Amino acid sequence: MKLLVDLYPCQTASRVRGVGRYTLALTREMIRLRGSHEMVAIASPHEAKSFEELRQEFTRLLPMGNFLPYYHPPLHWERPDIESQSRIATAFIHQAYQSISADAIFYPGFIDGYSHLGISPTPEKNIPSAKRVTVLYDLIPYIFHEQYLDRNIPGYKAWYLEKLNGLKQFDLFLAISESTRQDAIRLLEISPEKVVNISGAVGPEYRQLRWDEPERAAFLQSFGITRPFVLYIGGDDFRKNKEGLLRAYAQLPRHILDSHQLVINAVDNQGWYAQHAHLFRENDVVIINYVTDEQLVKLYNLCKLFVFPSLYEGFGLPALEAMACGAPVIASNNSSIPEVVGRSDILFDASDTNSITHSIEKVLTDDQFRQELSSYGLERVKQFSWELSAQRAWKALESLEQKSPARKYIPVTLSTPKPKIAYFSPLPPEESGISAYSADLLPHLAKYFDIDLFVTPGIQVDAALQRQFDVFPRTELLERRGNYATVVYHHGNSTFHSHMFEMEQKFPGVVVLHDFFLSHLVVNDNFYQGLLPQKLEESHGLSSVLDVSIRGFRDAAWDWPINWPVLRNAQELIVHSHYHDRLLQRYYGQGWNPRPTVIKQLRSLPGKFSEEQRMVARQQLGFQPNEFIFCAFGFLSPAKLNALTIEAFGKMQEQCNSDVRLIFVGGYGWPEPFESETEGLIVRLNLQDKIRVTGFVSRDVYENYLLAADAGIQLRTNSLGETSRAVLDCMAYALPTILNSHATLEDYNEEDVVKLPEYLDAETLAQAMCRLYKDEDYRSEKSRNALNAIREYHDPEKVAAAYAEIIYRAAQTSNRRIFAPALEAMAQRGDPDTSIRAHARVAAANLSLRNQPRVLVDVTATFFLDSRTGIQRVVKNLSKEFLLLKTSRRFGLIHYSKGSMYNALRFAEKIFDLAPSCLPSETVESFWPGDILFLADSDWELIPIQFSPLIEQVRRQGGKIASMVYDLLPIKHPDRFPGPMHDLFVRWLDFAIMQSDMLICISRAVADEVVEYIDEKKLSLSRRLDVNYIHLGADILVVQGESTLRKHVRFLVERQALPMFLMVGTLEPRKGHAFVLDAFEQLWEQGKEVSLCFAGKIGRGWGGMEALEQRIRDHPQSRRRFFFIENPSDAEINALYAAATAVITASIAEGFGLPIVEGALQKVPVLASDIPVFREVGGEGAMYFSLGSPTYLAEAVKAMLALSPGERQAMVEKIEVLTWKESAEWTLEVLEGQRVYKSLRPDSH
Repeated sequence: MKLLVDLYPCQTASRVRGVGRYTLALTREMIRLRGSHEMVAIASPHEAKSFEELRQEFTRLLPMGNFLPYYHPPLHWERPDIESQSRIATAFIHQAYQSISADAIFYPGFIDGYSHLGISPTPEKNIPSAKRVTVLYDLIPYIFHEQYLDRNIPGYKAWYLEKLNGLKQFDLFLAISESTRQDAIRLLEISPEKVVNISGAVGPEYRQLRWDEPERAAFLQSFGITRPFVLYIGGDDFRKNKEGLLRAYAQLPRHILDSHQLVINAVDNQGWYAQHAHLFRENDVVIINYVTDEQLVKLYNLCKLFVFPSLYEGFGLPALEAMACGAPVIASNNSSIPEVVGRSDILFDASDTNSITHSIEKVLTDDQFRQELSSYGLERVKQFSWELSAQRAWKALESLEQKSPARKYIPVTLSTPKPKIAYFSPLPPEESGISAYSADLLPHLAKYFDIDLFVTPGIQVDAALQRQFDVFPRTELLERRGNYATVVYHHGNSTFHSHMFEMEQKFPGVVVLHDFFLSHLVVNDNFYQGLLPQKLEESHGLSSVLDVSIRGFRDAAWDWPINWPVLRNAQELIVHSHYHDRLLQRYYGQGWNPRPTVIKQLRSLPGKFSEEQRMVARQQLGFQPNEFIFCAFGFLSPAKLNALTIEAFGKMQEQCNSDVRLIFVGGYGWPEPFESETEGLIVRLNLQDKIRVTGFVSRDVYENYLLAADAGIQLRTNSLGETSRAVLDCMAYALPTILNSHATLEDYNEEDVVKLPEYLDAETLAQAMCRLYKDEDYRSEKSRNALNAIREYHDPEKVAAAYAEIIYRAAQTSNRRIFAPALEAMAQRGDPDTSIRAHARVAAANLSLRNQPRVLVDVTATFFLDSRTGIQRVVKNLSKEFLLLKTSRRFGLIHYSKGSMYNALRFAEKIFDLAPSCLPSETVESFWPGDILFLADSDWELIPIQFSPLIEQVRRQGGKIASMVYDLLPIKHPDRFPGPMHDLFVRWLDFAIMQSDMLICISRAVADEVVEYIDEKKLSLSRRLDVNYIHLGADILVVQGESTLRKHVRFLVERQALPMFLMVGTLEPRKGHAFVLDAFEQLWEQGKEVSLCFAGKIGRGWGGMEALEQRIRDHPQSRRRFFFIENPSDAEINALYAAATAVITASIAEGFGLPIVEGALQKVPVLASDIPVFREVGGEGAMYFSLGSPTYLAEAVKAMLALSPGERQAMVEKIEVLTWKESAEWTLEVLEGQRVYKSLRPDSH
């Protein structure tokens, strides 16, 4: 089940009260317990503050793309046209609901939100939709109408009564108490089976606290509480009965009043107290105006008694909250309250002042009873939990789904006049299987609809169809569109359907998807060939475009369905197999996907035929009367497992008589070598006299083979989601048919066919063939069952009726139908064209909810200046591996330029070593709902300036922001970062912390440093922040253009005789190059025959680098024992690693330590400075040295040289090495929220 939850109650004034809190808590728990169900939560960006709070919450709880914005014109209640505004807003919200294609829509606060910018729309009675579910909190305004409706805000009564009337359109009611359930049944006459009590609960924040006496005293003093106190917290409205409580409390004996205080809150004013103030002395009563949640929990904990004097409640949450905090509780004996408190001796009559007084006095004067009530409350609250409520809600929803179809529709009736529909399909004489299918379907469908046929201009449709239907060229649909309730498109994978892409976008309707893959159409149509990259990107993102560019136009295109525009635009989608659900998950499993209706292919039974007719057919085809004939129908190809069938037939010959033959009814298909391979196999097995390949045959001859055969064999592999008409042909002719459980063939029942495993061998198939040949009873049973299955599931009348229901539903849910009230309201108001165009943009925004959410990786800095730093190596490798991952998740590369965000296709060409400009031109990108913006690159100066407006756009689309943090070196070692670099870094890091939803650090050590930095700087977080970490990959990306080694590098790696120790990385002070050179000068002075190689670029601009560079270039051991490879390519770095005896990393600080894992990948041991991050990365597989003196490193080098090759190998194998593919997979898990290291909340810092 796909459940849509509208979080609107969390955006109204109710968000801080019962309805909003109940919605939030219940939805959270339902998400946790959703199991195999899918949940989508939506909210309105009009309420910006609450939308942002919900975004932070639900993008962490739900999969990427399942928290979404929805759009409608905001309501202005002060204007006189509020009714028109409501009709317009309702239409847009219904459109958003329809766009999400849920099975059930959950309105947690249907009767809520009067006078707000948004609206909880009343379901339209005459528009079919998903099942409608709401929560019933109470009917208090209806029960106490005098106080709440007759004396309330003008217009509220009409609004409320209209809402009550709208409840008739709901299918399920979740009541928060049995009392509310009974009210709904009794007062609203709702059927009892439609109302389920799911109860309520309190959150974990309501608990007993521990604190010291000074803290306790200071808290009480802040409210003016000086004595033990009786507490009541609640609204000011009539039913809360504050005046009754004041009167009852005033009747207590004076000695009790002198030793206690009554603490009570005022929400709007204190008028109710002013009328009773004369009953009390000073300090008898403490009035508090505003209480935070944290303060409320403390008050519950500290009170001597909590009194709940309400005249009516839907649940009675404050009583349960107080119990959870250990407070003794007494309460009214009405409505739902007894359900909550659970015992009669703590109930009083709220309408009887004396009853309230007596109960208060009893608890305050009986210490033992009061203590017993406190203990009782703590046990009682355990019987209520959000887990239980969510379980009951899911059980009710599942029961609702089982009782009737997932989505409601208004049943089809044979009415006059019949609805008029437009019908797009190839039609006879066009040579397409779908044309024959439509010719069979149309006469049966005509019972329900007045149908006009639209065809390719110039096509002369079969005369029989022309006699029954009006036929028009498809180009005339635009001028005739207003005549039709909806349009039906039969979509296949041939060029007969090329025109449908454009038509389906302009005139959405019912799509019958006969072939899931439409790539054959796109590849073979001359018009779409030029648009292939665009069509690929539209359906599958950049990964598919690159795949085709790398593997070639014709090879890779077959691996991509290229059908997303069809799926997205379809108002209703009909498929012929449940296998299409699996294909949808494989290719579009992230974010929105359609909810197809499976309607089996139709197949008429042939007229009854006699045994004599069968014998005539066999004679015409050249078969002997006693021969047993296996037939496989359709063209031959590797996908039909014809070779396996031939091998199995050969094995069968050993067990059966010579009167068995195998006939392939069809010609050879693609690829061309398959024909010669198959004919060679037949000859090799000496089966030329037993096997016949007919080549293409006419329809009459094809039916003769069906009539003459004894059994059918229809096998498949590597299916693209097509359905087999040949299987139905076999079954319709009562042939017992062998098939394997592959793709759409899996739909057939084992009773009706001979169903073999998906992956079978020749022996298994041979045994099945032998059984059919030998066992006549078995054949007869399969024949009968096959005919029954055709009658039950494929009968044209039944199939047409199923089509009619879906087409009728589409007609009732068309955008014209949904927007009709809004268009009428706009016309009545005389809205100008500018307003109508603005509304059209809102509708387009709601349609964008069907876009697949993406991970967009910022590569701006690396794109414009690739300096080959470690950071840029990370950006390039992660970007490449993201795009190579076998996942339905979409990735995009973006760069910022001239105030806009562009897709970084030139960068993609570079990292995939493609020819320049082989990909399309770069275009401006916009954000889609649910996108993740991953700021993987590092530009300390420009990101805070450039990306601020982009980040806000992502948030308003319900997306997330992730920033990569490579290290905190400018903060930890400011002396190493000259000029303004420290200040720029601090500004960037603070920006990343304050603006991101998550930080992804390249090591756990860096993540810990970030948390420490936030604590030390006392940054006040404005939103929740997840601080995560990954580890980097070790395999180095080498592009073809940089694969050649320079001469001096090749000489070094091929002819270096001495053990070589290698340092890789930019030369800058913190990397320790001078320290390492000092250590090796000691070794050379001692006569050690070792060499040292630095590979990297000179980090000019760093203090002290001029002297180090001069020392390196003028070193006396240069090109003998000491080598400097400046600006090495990735290929050269790989070659140096392969030639090295060991790798040295001598940094005083790092974010990760790539050389450790890069060396380990090539089985090169590591000498590393003893810093935390190197310990994290190298573990027990590295040899560590102190940075206290170069002598420590010199001794470590000697120790390394003393190890045998086997010992070095054993050591390096202890280092955990990831490939960049594995690092990308880890990063994706972090981005999607599957891994969280530390989560910081705004109130914790």
